[in-house]
Amino acid sequence: MKRVIYLESEYDKLVNHMSKIIRDYEFCCIGISGNTGLGKSTAVKQVACNLNKAILECHELEPEAWGCLNDTFAAANKTNQLLLFDGIIVSFHLHRKFYQDLFLRYLHATTIVIEHPDIFLEQNNLSGDVFDIIFEIRTNSNHHVTYPFLY
Repeated sequence: MKRVIYLESEYDKLVNHMSKIIRDYEFCCIGISGNTGLGKSTAVKQVACNLNKAILECHELEPEAWGCLNDTFAAANKTNQLLLFDGIIVSFHLHRKFYQDLFLRYLHATTIVIEHPDIFLEQNNLSGDVFDIIFEIRTNSNHHVTYPFLY
C-alpha cells in the first residue's frame, strides 16, 4: 500500500492524482485521511465529477434503502460508479455489519473510497492491504492526522 501526503494548499494536486489513479485502474480501493474540514469529501466529489462517475455515499444508506437500490446498482456499469464510505460513521453505526459486508462485496468490483481509512481498518479488523493507495491531507508539513474525539 502506498501512502501519499498532500498539504491542504495542494488540493488541486490531490484531486488530479486521485483522478489519475481512478482513471488508470478499472477498480481500486482508495483511502483518504485528514482532520475535519480539510476537504476530503469535496475532493472525492470533485474527482467523481471530473471523471463523470456516479457517486453513492454508502454511509448515508440504511440497509432498507440499499435493498431498493441494489438491483439498479448491481446492473450498472461498475466502471462509471464510485462508492464513498465515511470510515468513522460506518465503523460506529448501528448497522456496522451491513457496511462491512457491503464493503467486502464490492471490493475489487468497483472503485471504493474510504474516508478515515485508519479508523475503518482498526474498527473492522481489516489489514491495510485492502487499499491500493492512501492519500493524507495535512494542514502543514509538520502536521499529523489525529482524531482526538475518538480517544
